[in-house]
Amino acid sequence: MTRIVSAHLGGVLVTAAALAAGCGGGGGSSGGATDPVGDATPSSVTVQFAAQVADQPVECGQTYSGVGEGVQNSYQVNDFRFFIADVHLHGGGRTVDVELEQDGVWQFENVALLDFENGCGDAGTPATNTTITGTPQGDISGLNEFCFTLGVPFDKNHIDDATAASPLNASGMLWSWTGGRKFLRVDGIGDPGAQNVPYNVHLGSTGCVDSAGDPAPDSQCAFPNRAEFCLADFDPSSDVVVADLAVALEHANIVVNTAGTAPGCMSANSDPECIAVIPHIGLDFTFDDGANPAEEHHGHASLFRKATP
Repeated sequence: MTRIVSAHLGGVLVTAAALAAGCGGGGGSSGGATDPVGDATPSSVTVQFAAQVADQPVECGQTYSGVGEGVQNSYQVNDFRFFIADVHLHGGGRTVDVELEQDGVWQFENVALLDFENGCGDAGTPATNTTITGTPQGDISGLNEFCFTLGVPFDKNHIDDATAASPLNASGMLWSWTGGRKFLRVDGIGDPGAQNVPYNVHLGSTGCVDSAGDPAPDSQCAFPNRAEFCLADFDPSSDVVVADLAVALEHANIVVNTAGTAPGCMSANSDPECIAVIPHIGLDFTFDDGANPAEEHHGHASLFRKATP
């Protein structure tokens, strides 16, 4: 699974999956860094998330300029939700898991749903959620990275939504049982009012094979499309995790869609629109149109960054 470490240096977002020294303790962002979380072991931590388009907050139904490479550079956001899992704090070669509060709505076991839409789209709901809350399972002194996985773990991703606990039963985040959940859902319109082109980003596992008809996949999907993100020098008590849609769509032409494919990028390995999107979320993407050799496109940006109010 890809591991992305992000740090703000001089106002510029720096992202590298290869920053092994910064991730594993000793050197990089961990070695010699300050301890933003202090020496105490809090009974619980609450971390704030925000959805933005560059420096503007996401408001469901609003249109934003300067998005992607479309002719009119305007994009209307109608949905923005994502699952995270396996929250933990890291630093100095140590990792402390954060056990999520079981609130019966947004958090179940080690999975949480962040929801920034308020029902303006066809698949949305009025309720929103912009925080996670949990209890560190150990001493967090010296830990300066806040880490989580974008997506739903395999053992929960393919369970029956009819019996799944909330938020795994959120209807707007479901694919087939074989495909599992949408890890990230962004629905929008490129150049609304003129060309009016639907352009969505649905991230989920692909290459899932079910031969038994149960219909969960036989084994791990060929392309799980989950990645771990770590934000360096992060203080859970004050810093905010920002999901920046402008980064994900930076090189997407939001008014163009290849004929015969889903609108925008819905993770299909044969969809050329995903070449410009999935690596900018922070994941590797294999493009295979079935006619030419497969192309590997490596993650080179990050949907997530840290903000300090």
